Amino acid sequence: GDIVARVSGATVVEGKYAVIRGLTDRYSAATLNGAELPSADPYRRSASLDMFPAKIIDRVTVTKTFTPDQPGSFTGGNINIVTKSFPDRPFASVEFGAAYNTQTTGNDDYLTYNRGRTDWLGMDDGSRQLAEDFWDFTLNLPTYRSQLGRPINFTSTSPAVRRNLADAAELERLTELAGPAQFGPTRNAPPPAHSFVAAAGDTTHFLGRPVGVFLSVPYAHSYAFYDNGVVTRVNYNEVGNPDLLEQDKAFTEAKGTEEVNWAATTTLAYQLLPDQQVGYTFIYNQYSEDSARIRRGQDYYNMNLNLTLNRLQFIERSLLSHQFKGEHLFQGVAGLRADWLATFTQTTQDEPDTRFYHVNNGQFNISGLDPKFPTRYWRELEENSRNLRLDFTLPFRPYGDATDAQFKFGLFSNEAERNYRERSLSYNTPADRPWAGDPNAFLTRDRLGAANPPTTNGNFVTYAWRTFLQPPSDVSFYTGESQVPATYAMLELPVGTIAATATQVGDLLKFQD
Repeated sequence: GDIVARVSGATVVEGKYAVIRGLTDRYSAATLNGAELPSADPYRRSASLDMFPAKIIDRVTVTKTFTPDQPGSFTGGNINIVTKSFPDRPFASVEFGAAYNTQTTGNDDYLTYNRGRTDWLGMDDGSRQLAEDFWDFTLNLPTYRSQLGRPINFTSTSPAVRRNLADAAELERLTELAGPAQFGPTRNAPPPAHSFVAAAGDTTHFLGRPVGVFLSVPYAHSYAFYDNGVVTRVNYNEVGNPDLLEQDKAFTEAKGTEEVNWAATTTLAYQLLPDQQVGYTFIYNQYSEDSARIRRGQDYYNMNLNLTLNRLQFIERSLLSHQFKGEHLFQGVAGLRADWLATFTQTTQDEPDTRFYHVNNGQFNISGLDPKFPTRYWRELEENSRNLRLDFTLPFRPYGDATDAQFKFGLFSNEAERNYRERSLSYNTPADRPWAGDPNAFLTRDRLGAANPPTTNGNFVTYAWRTFLQPPSDVSFYTGESQVPATYAMLELPVGTIAATATQVGDLLKFQD
């Protein structure tokens, strides 16, 4: 990111996303040794540049003019990160960093919540995961009704009574299965931000030929907080209306964010012959963003609701890439150069147990709230891609040794498969026992479902509901495929050669005339 920021016409947003010619990453491509580098963020096209430590980089080329050998998605520009093959000299280094933020570090008002044991690695420890039963898209979630809270005769043969008994038992099972959840932020002071980078490299020999090795592990853990945010939503009315901008919603916002980003990279290179070289690059990147947010304010559009909006969100992304490449120069075949590349990449995003608790004057289940009930979301995305390319370069000198030109042609293939699924669960309470208390006391272990075991009286069973899952339980999923085959051919001629060619063509036409 620091390298690209020093290139004319290129800037870096958030320290890691490139903007070329003022166009966002949607219009810019990032490649590693010529192979398209996918992003672990499904809402961004470019990969994060801060996953690459500078010590393993040989050069970064920023191309602003399209040529046929560039990716077809090229619009604003292309950033090609070329890794080193052989270290200039053996090295090993470890760098540590720390940062103090007057608004965040040690601030007792920092918003947080009970997190997992492995959050410091940017990974969920499993405590946020959804039980597999809920990923069965044919799962039928019973609808709560008043009959499920009344004494049910478990010896009755009536179909309606038997259905009530079965639905009550299933609703209790699923509510218990989803487990407890914290719905509101708590406050606790965070430590200073910290980071380190460990890197090493050397050139050795195998069977008398040089072997280059690079290893690096960068890690960064940061915190951010503000409690004076202002969020306003307005409606546009017709031109000439004195209330052209009519305020719809107005909130104050407090938000605490914790980010973890680390990577493990390895590059190997082997020189088969003086003009023949093969290499391997491994990259693993893990990123997480954990946030706790509270918004308070008015919804003027919906009867002046007095809203408090709580959100707890954990997003985890990973990128795993294996890249094999080769460079071959055939001096005996007119200096023909062949470059090949095969890249296999997996990217994932997991958003486990995002929680929303929206209330009006402390009460949910009010018209105008979205979501209307305390809700938990799970989203999972996985994409696997294969990137293959083969390039040939044939140099020639059409007008003696003074000018150089080259003819390039090649093949390219990119295939990707994506799988996505999501599930949401909403909770409610019986109408005679509405909840207007602490959001963190709403779905504790002792308030899951009904009293356990349910009370009985002879042949009757009674479920004393405290909370229950509220239909509908939304579910969404899709699979997608992408296939991009391509070929290209191009001719590079120096400007002087083109001018000379045009002059010779003109002279030839005159002679023929």
